[in-house]
Amino acid sequence: MSFFVNAVQGEAFKWVVDYFQGRNIRIQSSNPPSSIIAEFGSWFTMYPGNAKGNVNAQLMKRDNGTYINLNFDFSSYYASGLSMGVILSVAAFVFFNLFLTNVLHTATIPAVLQFYAVALSFGCVLIMALGLGYDVSKTRRNFLEEFNMFIQSLASKKTSLN
Repeated sequence: MSFFVNAVQGEAFKWVVDYFQGRNIRIQSSNPPSSIIAEFGSWFTMYPGNAKGNVNAQLMKRDNGTYINLNFDFSSYYASGLSMGVILSVAAFVFFNLFLTNVLHTATIPAVLQFYAVALSFGCVLIMALGLGYDVSKTRRNFLEEFNMFIQSLASKKTSLN
């Protein structure tokens, strides 16, 4: 996503850094005045719209202002979430098989019930993947909406300072 700021590149860089610091977004690295890589979200709070990820803000001087391109990376969030989903699905499969062997009092489980155990396991992974996708989508949307409001507020601040 790209935003335009009617300011020189150094001033826009300072504003973006101030915005990140004001929202408790940890800046991992920066290359003034053209690039900022920051980390946001949390591994410990589990509510929609707070996925753990990175944002790479590229600032490019064009015309009489600066373009700010935001690129998001949620690969570590996806990897950890899907790993947890696979572990839960294997645990569900083992639990379901142990439960069936105790209920049926047999050493082997019929093929139909084995199919249901596998379907239940894949269902766990599918539900986890859909939840992760929704969470990432909501986080990205919230971040962009808040950043857009910040950029729009800069225009009014800049005109009131002149």
